[in-house]
Amino acid sequence: MELRRLARLALPWVGSAVLLSYMAHTTDLDSIWASLQSISLPWYLTIALLATLFTFFTDALGVRRAMASVAPNLPFRDTLTAKATSYLLNILNYNAALAGMALFFKRSRNLSFWHSLGALFAMNLADALVLFLVLGLGLALNWNGPHLTPHFQTMLLLLSLGGVGGFVLGLLLLRGGLSIWPLTALRQRSIIKPLLHTSALEWVRMVGLRSVLLGQYLLIQFCFLGLFNIKVPLLMLVVFVPVTTLIQIIPISIGGLGTTQLAMREFYAPFVATPGLPPEAVVDAYSTAAIFGFIIFRLLLAWAFMGQLSRQVLRDSNSKDGTQVTE
Repeated sequence: MELRRLARLALPWVGSAVLLSYMAHTTDLDSIWASLQSISLPWYLTIALLATLFTFFTDALGVRRAMASVAPNLPFRDTLTAKATSYLLNILNYNAALAGMALFFKRSRNLSFWHSLGALFAMNLADALVLFLVLGLGLALNWNGPHLTPHFQTMLLLLSLGGVGGFVLGLLLLRGGLSIWPLTALRQRSIIKPLLHTSALEWVRMVGLRSVLLGQYLLIQFCFLGLFNIKVPLLMLVVFVPVTTLIQIIPISIGGLGTTQLAMREFYAPFVATPGLPPEAVVDAYSTAAIFGFIIFRLLLAWAFMGQLSRQVLRDSNSKDGTQVTE
């Protein structure tokens, strides 16, 4: 078990190291440096800072909405602290960040770990549904356009339809009356129970909030691309951003380093408008700067909130008005 745990922790580091090594051997490092030097540092820092703050608050609103079924009166400051500290784990693994938030709520509010994790897992599914829906919208807006090959269009359409269909079918099976294994076993698990009791209206609200978050990421990437003179049409990002986000969720790299960057090479290289520099190197410069911009400011945000984490856990654990949920 210890060996398996160590292997799981090492996988993102090894994955990023392998992928970044491959990138370093297939690009011009001098051109990457020249591209980085060409951008405005104040604008870069401003975009990265504002992007971190706006997505942080929108993300925390989504967490509070998801946790309403477990703790209806959960203070917003709790979700801010939980979300900020989850950024430390999110760099390594998106799912580990969910578990970290559930553990935080257990310690600070004496909530059930599994009920909290189940509510956050429902939010995770809403995130995936939004990605598939927005991908479908992007394909509709760009169908048979000059930047998508027929084969790639068809593959993405199947991905979008499969994701939405899988979500709907999964909910119908879980909430239906079919009494067969493994459905009966799944319905008994605390992590699944929020999926059984979340109303259609609540799903719409959650999907709406997470759509705002994805829209923010889309506009942020549009601004970062503009800094590097990469002229991707905004409507094309409605296709590209959901795909790169889905790739980033795969837990084989640190914060998407390597995985999303290789995809961005394929997507954005044709739109580079910087003369004298290889398009792939410009895209590598953009993707590295964008990812590190988020990582650095999110770590600073996590550090700022970590200072009060231990005090808050002690204070709230001794509070008599903390919401309690038992298994």
